[in-house]
Amino acid sequence: MECTKCGADSSAHLTLCEYCGTALPLAAQAATYAFPGVQGAQPFVVAQLADPASSRSGWLGMSPYYQAAFGELDRSGGSYLFHWNWAAFFGNWLWFLAKGMVIHALMLNLFLIFCALYDAPVGGLFLIMLYAGGFGTYFNYKHQLRLRAVN
Repeated sequence: MECTKCGADSSAHLTLCEYCGTALPLAAQAATYAFPGVQGAQPFVVAQLADPASSRSGWLGMSPYYQAAFGELDRSGGSYLFHWNWAAFFGNWLWFLAKGMVIHALMLNLFLIFCALYDAPVGGLFLIMLYAGGFGTYFNYKHQLRLRAVN
């Protein structure tokens, strides 16, 4: 079945285009079932509709965690929703740097240096870890939206 948005050819059993995430027409979402070994049984079609409330399709290519979290953020209109991120918690400023959020990484690193200068490196690191774990997914979402707007 051909996607109506990007024109990519998708398998008949899919409900969303595997390239752009657009919901496929109902004909592509229908699965045909037959009764093997039963004489005279007619095959029947069951429609598999995509969940219209789901925005996960717009974030294909990302891990299921980010697909779910970013879908929820999409549905909330982009307002902050709490999503704990263990990778950001343990990676703190290095996680931000790896995701391409250089300004956040630089600010957190400078905060850690500031805390070390005032003899509070452990407390500063703990605050950075809490900040990254609690807000990392949201900032990554906003960063990904900016990247999409540029492309």
